[in-house]
Amino acid sequence: MSTTSTFIAIVVDIKSAAMATPGHHHHHRVKRAGVPAATPGGAKTRRAPLPPPRALRGAAVHELSVVAAFDELARNAAMLQDGAAEEAMLKLVRRTGAWAKRWRDAEVARRDQAAIMREKNRELLAKEYKIKQARKIVEDERKGRMQAEAERDVFAKQVGSRIATYPVP
Repeated sequence: MSTTSTFIAIVVDIKSAAMATPGHHHHHRVKRAGVPAATPGGAKTRRAPLPPPRALRGAAVHELSVVAAFDELARNAAMLQDGAAEEAMLKLVRRTGAWAKRWRDAEVARRDQAAIMREKNRELLAKEYKIKQARKIVEDERKGRMQAEAERDVFAKQVGSRIATYPVP
């Protein structure tokens, strides 16, 4: 027998003994804890579990009395059996599915934008290279022009000095 089933058996025995003891009226807690209640027609209905009493909120299980532990166990069992947890889980799964789709769409858009960015960067590098080549051509032409002007000036001086030494007829 497992520890949990042993604990439940002990709690049930203690609970039965407590209800049989005169002056102890703990049976109303079981009904309020979400355990099915019989209706006048014989059909069983489920009541929503009540929150734990203020004295039990935040208390560790090992700090609770056996009766309080049983009530907590009955509340938890009723909460798991009423179907609200499954409905909440399904709602969460549906919302998670919608968010996952949004995430996938955003990831596709990010990949597309990254591809566009890479293409634009390649175009920019190609244009920067062409600008660098054009600057080099312009600089080479400027240097050639400066050299040609310097040579022209040297020739002009040489021609001018020769012309000045020869009389004009």
